Amino acid sequence: MSAALYDVEYRDGQTLLRAFEPNPDEVRAAAAQLSSYYNDEHNRAMLTHEDDMSVEEVVAHYTESRERGDRLFLIEQDGVLVGDADFRHFDSESAEYAIMNGARNLQGRGLGRKFTTMLHAWALREMGLARVYVTILPANRASIRLFEQLGYGPDQSLRARSLIDEESDVTLSVERLAFEKQHGATMDGVRFAVRKRWEASMNLPPELQWLDGVAVSVVACDTAGVCTYLNERACHTFAKDGGRALVGRSLIDCHPEPARSRLLEMLRTPGANSYTVEKAGKKKLVHQTPFFRDGVFAGVVEFVIELPALLPHFVRKS
Repeated sequence: MSAALYDVEYRDGQTLLRAFEPNPDEVRAAAAQLSSYYNDEHNRAMLTHEDDMSVEEVVAHYTESRERGDRLFLIEQDGVLVGDADFRHFDSESAEYAIMNGARNLQGRGLGRKFTTMLHAWALREMGLARVYVTILPANRASIRLFEQLGYGPDQSLRARSLIDEESDVTLSVERLAFEKQHGATMDGVRFAVRKRWEASMNLPPELQWLDGVAVSVVACDTAGVCTYLNERACHTFAKDGGRALVGRSLIDCHPEPARSRLLEMLRTPGANSYTVEKAGKKKLVHQTPFFRDGVFAGVVEFVIELPALLPHFVRKS
């Protein structure tokens, strides 16, 4: 499956702050420095791992995290690697966030706040998340203060507590509108763009690769109901079901009734199916339609579009 890699940038006066999703070569190039940051005695005390991480283990960590659907970023100040950050444990509307400013000489200077605001601009505006969670060791008072200053508040919900490693972990979260209200002006200065795509399970021609960058969920299956493609938004929507791991699996088995029967009927007799749904105050339009190659039925594609609260309707004269 093809998934977009992003660059996120913010110019803070004369300083360029950059967060980017690295390709495998860039991970390998950064692994030694990341290993040094992870294994620093002070940094390690604030993280959840107790043992040293070798260069090979850092590379494996990035590989395995991506396979789970996590989004990992390297963070740089004026081209110098200072740490990393990630969004993990996605569901259709939220994710958990973590950041490490590993450069000891730059800690306590507000970089964590700036990079977190940048990456939240990407997650909330580009990826459409409605809420972001953090879990923090109770001894890490600096991180707790950081996120409280950013607008996070205590969260004891089942979703928040499902993310903890230890019962003593502190769980906080922030809702999109609240974060926008506090940090909207800074977020307006953040720039993000697609930089590259991972190797696709279903290779899209160049003229269709923009599908990974749209804020619309797109899922396709072949005539047997086997998933052949999910775009970036669909990976997050179906993160709990496996995200990109759904490619190659039967979508028929993934659907409960009556959706399962509707899909089977569309595969037997190609035709379109449209409806709207509402969940947690969000209304979405679902449109499923057959697609053809050289005039031959090739499968079904589903588009899911989030609708605004008020949707204008125009009746035009022919």
